[in-house]
Amino acid sequence: MPTKNKAFTLVEVMIALMAFSFLIAIFGALYPLGMRVNNDAKLRAEAVTIAQRTMETVRLVGFGNLTYDGLLAYGVIGSSPTTTPYSITSADGANSPATRLPNGTGTLAVSDVAFDLKKVLVIINWRGSSGATQTITVSTIIANL
Repeated sequence: MPTKNKAFTLVEVMIALMAFSFLIAIFGALYPLGMRVNNDAKLRAEAVTIAQRTMETVRLVGFGNLTYDGLLAYGVIGSSPTTTPYSITSADGANSPATRLPNGTGTLAVSDVAFDLKKVLVIINWRGSSGATQTITVSTIIANL
């Protein structure tokens, strides 16, 4: 009785290699896109962290110190400009958009909502992987308690 060979034929091996090559090409093309998306997500998370830390520091400073002198004394803002919106671009090393984000800048605006309420707005800008400017905005109302 003749025995049947259970090996792959050359055609089957070539088809498998071609399919594997297509898969490698597809994943190779998607890898740079995945890295760019990952980098943008990391930068966005960093910007959100900076904005939230700045806002928490502003809450800690309190209603009575939401002035140029008060915010400067606590290291929340930089020395210029002296009127709102203030620059937080290089105010503090831990919360500095300039040192933690590519082309990072930040502003903090304080405005009166009512006699005993102030609105605080923190805006963080940076350059994303595609070169476009990205922005995060965080706002809150602080009451005079």
